[in-house]
Amino acid sequence: MRKSLSISLLTLILLSTANGQIVSATSVSESDNQQKLDSNFVVTKDNTKEQFQKTIDYLKEQKIEVKQAIPEIGWIETAKTTAQEQNKIEDNTPSIVKEPTKNDTYKTSSLREQDKMFWNEQWNMQKLASKDTKINNGQLNKLTIGIIDSGLNQGYRNMLKDKIRYTENFVPTGGFANQDGDEYGNPNDIEDRKGHGTSVTSLILGTNYMAGIAPDVKVDEYRVFSRKGSNPTWVLKALVKAADNGDDIINMSLGRYGIITGGYGNSNQNDSAEFEAWTRAVEYAKKKGSVVVVAAGNESLNLDNSQEIVDYINKEHPGLNAHGEGKSLPGSIPGIIQVAATGASGKRADFSCYSKDSIYAPGGDTSKTGLENPNINLVPSEWIMTYGGHHDRDYHYSVGTSFSAPEVSGMLAHLVADNNLEKQPDQIKQKLSETLVKDQQGLNNVTLDSILNHSKLSKDQGQPAAA
Repeated sequence: MRKSLSISLLTLILLSTANGQIVSATSVSESDNQQKLDSNFVVTKDNTKEQFQKTIDYLKEQKIEVKQAIPEIGWIETAKTTAQEQNKIEDNTPSIVKEPTKNDTYKTSSLREQDKMFWNEQWNMQKLASKDTKINNGQLNKLTIGIIDSGLNQGYRNMLKDKIRYTENFVPTGGFANQDGDEYGNPNDIEDRKGHGTSVTSLILGTNYMAGIAPDVKVDEYRVFSRKGSNPTWVLKALVKAADNGDDIINMSLGRYGIITGGYGNSNQNDSAEFEAWTRAVEYAKKKGSVVVVAAGNESLNLDNSQEIVDYINKEHPGLNAHGEGKSLPGSIPGIIQVAATGASGKRADFSCYSKDSIYAPGGDTSKTGLENPNINLVPSEWIMTYGGHHDRDYHYSVGTSFSAPEVSGMLAHLVADNNLEKQPDQIKQKLSETLVKDQQGLNNVTLDSILNHSKLSKDQGQPAAA
C-alpha cells in the first residue's frame, strides 16, 4: 500500500451570489473558480404545486429553457436570461429570479500528502470511543447514511461492495459552467474526481486497516461535484433524492456563504431565494424522517455574527460590495445539525467556524503544524487520518470540519439503532442533546462512549428507548 499524506480543509463557500458554484474539498492551493454559472435560478414564493406549474408554463410559453427543476421545493434552473426576461418572469409568475454571482461557489479543500497510520495514530477515534467500546453493531446494517459529496473512487467501491446501497451522479454533461470535459451526464458515474467524498465516507465505514466510527452501516452516495465545482441545483436535487430514498442520516460536508437581505453592489440581488430553497429542502427531508448533518466550515467565522460573514465575502470577492445579513448555506438553515471541529487538544480548531448551535467532533488543528507548509513531524498527532483522498492516495492526513461531520453522522447511526429511533428526526436531535459532553471550554462534544453509555443507562433504569 502506498503511503501518503493529504491535508483536506473544507472551504465552505456557499452557492448563491456571483459564481453559482458549490465547494466541497479542493486543494487549499487551488485558486477559486471565478467562472459564473451559465444559468439563472427561479424559486416560487410559496412552495405549492400550483405556483410551480404556473411558473413552468410561463417559462415554456416564453421559450426560456428549463435545465433542471425540483418541484418538491419550488426550485427551477433556467438557461441564462436577460434582465428584461427576469423582470417579466417576476411580473408574470409567483416566483423570484436569482442571478448567480462570483460568491455562488460551494467549495471543498484538500491540502497535501504524507504518511499512512492506523488505530494508534487515530487520535480522533480514541477521543470518540475507548478501546473497549463496541464500534461494530449488527443493528447498524438496517440504517443508511446518505453522503452528498464528490463520489467514491473505484478502489474504495470495490472494497465496500454491498455496504453501498445506492449511488447517483447529479453532475450533468459538461459539468460546472460547461468546463468539465470528462462529464457526460451519466447517472451511474460516481467516480470521485476530488478525493473528498471518499475521505468523508472512510471516516464512517473505515477500511481493513483504519477504523471507521460506524463500519456496519449502509451508505448511499450522491455525487454533486465535478473537478471544477458544483451547482446549487445538483446539491438540492441530491438532498431531495436522499430524503426520498429514506436515508436515516444525510451528511453534507460542503457549503458557502450568502447574503439574504440587502444585496451586492447597488443591486437588490441577494441569496434569499436560495436560502428559502434550502429551508424547504431540509424541511422536506425532515418530513421524510431524515436527519441532516452539515459541516460548519473552515473560515474561523462566528456564524451567529452576520457582519463577520459579510466581511468575509467582501474579502474573498472585493468587487461584490456585499451588504446585508450574511448566512451560511446550508450551515445556518433551521433544522440541521451543525458540526464544528476540535483539535487533538480538545479545543476548538483554529480554522473552525462555529455558532451557539454547534456540536463538536475531532477535525484536526493547524495552529501547531501550519497549513501551507505544515510541520510534517507534527501532522500525525494533529491532523485526521482518512482514506482515498487527493490523487487517489490510499491513506493520508486531513483537517477540516468536512471530517467532523461524518464522525457525527456515524455516531448518530449508533444512537438511532440503540434507541429504536428510525424516522424520528425530532427525537433523534433531542436524544443527541442529552448525550452531549460539555468540556471546560464550554463546547458541546459528541462521543460514541457518551451515546452508548446514555443508551445503556436508559435501558438499565427501565426507561423507554424511544419517545
